[in-house]
Amino acid sequence: MADSVVSLNQIQLDALREISSIGVGNAVTALAQFVDKKVEMAPPQALIATKNEVPKLVPDENTAITMVGLEMLGEVCGHILLVFEGKNALSLVDLLMGRKPGSAGATLSEIDISALKEVAGVMSGSYLRVLGDMINKTLKMTPPFFDFGAPTKIPEFIAAHSLEEGEVTVCLKSDFWIIEGKTKVCGQIIFIPLAINLRPLLKLLGME
Repeated sequence: MADSVVSLNQIQLDALREISSIGVGNAVTALAQFVDKKVEMAPPQALIATKNEVPKLVPDENTAITMVGLEMLGEVCGHILLVFEGKNALSLVDLLMGRKPGSAGATLSEIDISALKEVAGVMSGSYLRVLGDMINKTLKMTPPFFDFGAPTKIPEFIAAHSLEEGEVTVCLKSDFWIIEGKTKVCGQIIFIPLAINLRPLLKLLGME
């Protein structure tokens, strides 16, 4: 498995990035409708990693992260994660709830977490509809889950849920941000197909 994924050529990687770019574009459009603000995004990165290399996907920082994710089910399985560093999740919740900046306090309430899960579900659904249309398959998703803690939670999740020992996968990571006055609310969308689904995904895209 490792050799087959490492040998992905530039055209295949570009195709995966293009799919992710369109998916994230739909997702941030959905977010813009939630917050009634313009949401911008950066071109996605395609990051290849083995189970031991997954930690390199996360910067070596001590800033706590908030992670909301869900599992993708169907012809292509995997996960979509929405990740927010530091106080960005608190700032986003204020926007979602129509509150003044700083109203969320120091920690997220149950209502705040529910709001994040709701927007994560809508954004992920928008992403998956694009992917499903491109491969002409119906993709389903589980209810969102919530987690909070050190940045290491991201590679730990990827290693535990997407990879077996010796496998290599591609993580498609995209940054997005909302400008609200002097505040910039930043986040990331990370699409992680299961390692065993990469070749089938490329085949469905006509890129094998």
